[in-house]
Amino acid sequence: IKEKFEQMKNLSEKFLEETGVSLIFDVEENKQEEGINLQKNKMEQNKALLLIDLYFENEKDRIYKKSIKEGGKYIELSFVTPFVGEKYKDKLVQLSEKTGWDIRVSQTINQVEMINILSEILSKYNIEIQKNPSIYPTTREVKIKLSEDVDENVLKRISEEFFERTGFYLKV
Repeated sequence: IKEKFEQMKNLSEKFLEETGVSLIFDVEENKQEEGINLQKNKMEQNKALLLIDLYFENEKDRIYKKSIKEGGKYIELSFVTPFVGEKYKDKLVQLSEKTGWDIRVSQTINQVEMINILSEILSKYNIEIQKNPSIYPTTREVKIKLSEDVDENVLKRISEEFFERTGFYLKV
């Protein structure tokens, strides 16, 4: 029995070293099956959320909400739009590896914040719109009606900045 235990222990250590996955033998019921423990060692959730904050503290895009989903199965991060979150795919993979948590980007759009971003950009150029913008998530467009004519180059700069910050196209 001691010899079999040593064999299983050596095999389990070698398997862990080569794959990073623990190999567990079920010997209580005298079965010959092997089980694999795929559960990653998860960092405590508050520490994981703090690490996410630290990873994003110097980024120009902010995370609006961090949620633990499905009873602790994964962490969901909400950006102004999912398209903004996609820019940080590599960073999210690194965070997932460091924390042991599956980290996903929310697929919801924060329309209020999109309008705030648009207002901020327009105010830099002293441009006003006639009414609230119309947001079309399926085409990734925000349509606005300007109060007055605006130079094409200025409109282009506004559109580029809005796209960079939201992933949405601005249509006038």
